[in-house]
Amino acid sequence: MYYTNNEELNLIQRQATAGLLQKMLNMKIGVFAVDEFCTHLLLRKIKNKRYSYGNDIHSNNS
Repeated sequence: MYYTNNEELNLIQRQATAGLLQKMLNMKIGVFAVDEFCTHLLLRKIKNKRYSYGNDIHSNNS
């Protein structure tokens, strides 16, 4: 397929923009995944602490 210089330039520009958007999207998804994982670990830690405190209270009462 033959492009004039202007069409070729437009096509290259569009492909570059699409590539950049894809890269940004991938990075964003990566950040969200890490963030979600950290939140999950934090919640699990809090839950474990809560249960251990609960168990301490029960063991003191009995």
